[in-house]
This record gives sequence, C-alpha cells and structure tokens, in this order.
Amino acid sequence: MTASGVNCSPGPNISCAFSYTLLPSGVLTPGLEYQVMSISSNTANKVEAFGAGNRGTGRDFTFVWDTQPPVSKLTFPVSGDTYATLAAIQGTVADQNPGAGLHDPLTLATYPSSMTVSIRELGPIPGAYWNGAGTFTLTAEQFFPVNSLTHTGSNQYTWALNTGLPTFANGRTYRIRVRGTDAAMPVANQEVTFDQRDFNFESSEASATITVPLDLDA
Repeated sequence: MTASGVNCSPGPNISCAFSYTLLPSGVLTPGLEYQVMSISSNTANKVEAFGAGNRGTGRDFTFVWDTQPPVSKLTFPVSGDTYATLAAIQGTVADQNPGAGLHDPLTLATYPSSMTVSIRELGPIPGAYWNGAGTFTLTAEQFFPVNSLTHTGSNQYTWALNTGLPTFANGRTYRIRVRGTDAAMPVANQEVTFDQRDFNFESSEASATITVPLDLDA
C-alpha cells in the first residue's frame, strides 16, 4: 500500500516527524511480515535518494501484524485425578509465529509474568480464590504469574508454577485456570478462553476394618 500527500514542511534544513493514520481496518493479515519504507520530495521536485527513498538505509523497518492471543494449556495436574501432594503446576503456551511471542526478540529473555494462573476451592461447595500467597481468601478471581517460562522455539513455551503454591486442604476439590498474554504493541493480546483442570486433594490415610472372621481375642 502506498500513502501519499503527507505534508511535513517546517522550514529549510529542519527535520520533522510525520505520521500516517489512514490505514483501513482489516487490511493487514495476522502472521504476515510487512516492510515500511518512505520516500520524500520537496517543492523543488527533488526526490529522496533519486527515487529510491529510504529502502535499505536502516530508516526503513519491518513488523509483524499480530492480533491473535496466545493459547495456553495445563499439562499437570490431570483433570479428575486425586493427589496427596502437589509440588508444581505445569503447562505449555504457544503464540502466533511469526508474532510477538512471550519473550524479548533481542535478548530472547522470556516474560514469566505473561503466563498466569488462578486457583479456586471448588468443593464440597464453591469457595474462595487463591490470593497469590499461601491460602484462599479472595472473593473474585485473580491470576498470578508463574515461576518459570522456557522458550522452546517458534514461539512455543513450557511453564511451571513450583514455588509459592497455596496450602491445599484434605478432602477438597480445586479448579486451576491459566491465561497467557503476548508482547504485542501497543496493546498486548490476552486470552479470553481459559484452559482449566479440576483435581481432588486427599492427604489422609485410608483405614480398613476386618469384620470376618471375628476376633477371638475381643
């Protein structure tokens, strides 16, 4: 697409900034890379770089259009299972590729705060939400960041929450939900449909009683 008619005339030998805001909505396709170049001319009909503009000068640039939220999944615990201990919550997350991802494109450092988890007491009756510390006190759902986020390539990641977990109570059921947010600018894309797992927590020992045969010493 070519944009023309941008007027930037502050005076002789004075630079100025310009902007173009008339790009029609929907004209860019998510996942595609675009190159932005400019070419300028003055009132004497002198054209920048003999008509070549700023292509290949470092003053042109490329970007990827990313309007898709990442997709996060829980891999542990398993829904419906019963646990006596739970030392970690684990999962995966993937973003559009090419796209913003959940890491710095230059340093490749990941953003663990972009992957978040919520936990709720679900049974015997629905209860409170995890407060991000050691217990369940919140009346409304909040998401808290994971401890580790590992980039495995092509905007694919694994993540874990393995420190700071709440104390789970014996005989209760819990629901975990996860939410990912990418690094798109100026507004990040955030998941609105959450993967979830329900699990049971049982820390008490089972007991057995012999009824037959009768205990002769009783």
